[in-house]
Amino acid sequence: MLRNSVVLCAASLVALALAPLSPAAAAAYRVETGQTHIDFAIGAKGYPVTKGEFHRFNASVAIDAAAPAKSQVAFDVAAASIDTHAPLLDDYVRGAGFLDTAHHPGIAFHSTTVRQMNDRTVELAGNLSLLGVTRPETFRVTVTPEGTAFRLVAQGEIRRSDFGMTGGLPLVSDTVTITVSTLALAQ
Repeated sequence: MLRNSVVLCAASLVALALAPLSPAAAAAYRVETGQTHIDFAIGAKGYPVTKGEFHRFNASVAIDAAAPAKSQVAFDVAAASIDTHAPLLDDYVRGAGFLDTAHHPGIAFHSTTVRQMNDRTVELAGNLSLLGVTRPETFRVTVTPEGTAFRLVAQGEIRRSDFGMTGGLPLVSDTVTITVSTLALAQ
């Protein structure tokens, strides 16, 4: 469920590709790790919503402002870097019923298409790999220019059972909400 956060972060980065930029061709951007939050939320019957984040990731972003569809994003997240602020829960979620980090240490997202919705919003589609399953997923990304940088907020939902993550069903929700906020800097 936490691996899905990676997808949102990747969505955020692709949003850069569609934001109003100078007419330069393809440009590389650096994700500011200190200003990046890969968050998730999931409900469970009889319990408050569980929220958490992932702390370790790598990303690469190439943006073509003249042809946003040519922009690319690749994102890799360390599944074991999950943090719900409850160490026992973190250990449980790292286990076989959820993230199974012993056998699937990473979560990956690779963009396939970017579609501009309006001046500040893009739709980012790509392949999310989680628990050895790769599926297409789509996220909405809001882009806010900050000088030569961009503040990106990607949001979306995935069904964890689509990736074989069935631990806790039906008491633990199948839907995981993902929000990734980041600052991308021109290199």
